[in-house]
Amino acid sequence: MKKTLLALACAFGASPALALSINFTGYENNSYLSGQMEILNLAAWQYESRIMDDRVINVELSTVSLPGNTLAIGWSQWQWMPGEVITVDNITYGGINFNTGISAFNRYDLYSLAVHELGHVY
Repeated sequence: MKKTLLALACAFGASPALALSINFTGYENNSYLSGQMEILNLAAWQYESRIMDDRVINVELSTVSLPGNTLAIGWSQWQWMPGEVITVDNITYGGINFNTGISAFNRYDLYSLAVHELGHVY
């Protein structure tokens, strides 16, 4: 009887696991970024494996020339109404602009840079 009740509790009481999902866009026509998607997906996994938040964040990737020694800029966009507090619950979209204007860009670890910039997005 106890086994039957336990089985029923597991079958009907189990809730689906919450999970963050990060989807990248903008890399399809970018030869540099499309060749780096394994690294970028691994960076996204660092957040997806730790944050139990049932949401999808679409992150647009691009390579641009940024001023100074800036390696990349990560940003997010919120759905926000006046009077609301901006929290991670408001995030719907974000982006990372990687700087190709720095001659030393290829000497930096793209994985660590992507993990850092995804933190700005989230």
